[in-house]
Amino acid sequence: MAAKLGLEQQTVKKWRRRFMEQRGAGLRDEPRTIEDARIEAVIVRTLESCAEHATH
Repeated sequence: MAAKLGLEQQTVKKWRRRFMEQRGAGLRDEPRTIEDARIEAVIVRTLESCAEHATH
């Protein structure tokens, strides 16, 4: 089923488990534990920095 939908098998297993435990409510997105500003900061830092001795 996962491959047919283009999803990782772990994702489908998680959804299936959550549905069995909580029915429809288990399919709603879980609350984030990291705020958007922190996610953005990590992405910007990753894209704009270069590790020491990096090849590119």
